[in-house]
Amino acid sequence: MQHFFKFEPRLKRVLWGGTKILGLKGIECPFSDVGESWEISGLKNTESVIANGGLAGKNINELVEILGDKIVGKHNIQAHGSQFPLLIKLIDASKQLSIQVHPDDVQAMMRHGESGKDEMWYIIDSEPQATIISGLSRATSKEEFEKLMATDRLTSILAEHKSHTGDVFFLPARRIHSIGAGNLVLEVQQPCDITYRVYDFNRTDANGNKRPLQTQLAAETINFSDVVNGCDKMVTDGDALLVESPKFSVERIEVKGERFIAMPQDSFLALTCINGSVELSADDGKEAITLRQGESALVAACTGKISAAGNCVLITAYT
Repeated sequence: MQHFFKFEPRLKRVLWGGTKILGLKGIECPFSDVGESWEISGLKNTESVIANGGLAGKNINELVEILGDKIVGKHNIQAHGSQFPLLIKLIDASKQLSIQVHPDDVQAMMRHGESGKDEMWYIIDSEPQATIISGLSRATSKEEFEKLMATDRLTSILAEHKSHTGDVFFLPARRIHSIGAGNLVLEVQQPCDITYRVYDFNRTDANGNKRPLQTQLAAETINFSDVVNGCDKMVTDGDALLVESPKFSVERIEVKGERFIAMPQDSFLALTCINGSVELSADDGKEAITLRQGESALVAACTGKISAAGNCVLITAYT
């Protein structure tokens, strides 16, 4: 059985995008506004398509349908069926993203019939003045929020943090947030694309139109007691657990020479190489792939252990 799966690239052009994802991946593109690369996606209608092996051309949810718990583990089949339970992205914010918030599972199911969105960010690179907005600088209320929105003063209560390479931000659903200009980010999230845009700095498009806001839904979603004092942690060296939550866990793994990488119990392992390159092998070396900077791969849950050789930094995710 195949253990390693790579996927066709899925680049997204957005008004705040840039060229850092292209530089990280070492690829050329005629566009200078690539804001996202959806590395591994189980989101409906945007599923990642397999690029290697006998199942090339199938999407990731079809892979789960075919091989079941051998790919994702028994508990993921029980909880999510054939939907792959994560979405992993690279994000290049050459301009400030809008202020936004995502619903939790209960709200999203009630309003949209799908799961909510917890997410985390690992800062791969940040420019000197780059910041992250995560949470509130002080507790507030729905009534005050609405007054601040009406007088264009919302940013006065947002917690803005200087960002650095290696910073980790965990963003549970209902936390107001934004990625500031100058950040290159790896994002791990639930497979949900529901976003309530709260504020967009009064920006307009080429035709003078403002992007639509979902202020009322946001007011009914934001956790108004969610005060945040900084990033959750900073990790720039060695192996470390970055996030451990009910929805997913994320680790940083460093390869210097040869080593083994442990598989999580009863789960897949999603890998993104953010620096260097590595050769991964499984099944006593009978199957191997090379993962280069900016590339991602999925390792099947039934894999016993992974041998790694090279010099790289990997961000891994599992559920």
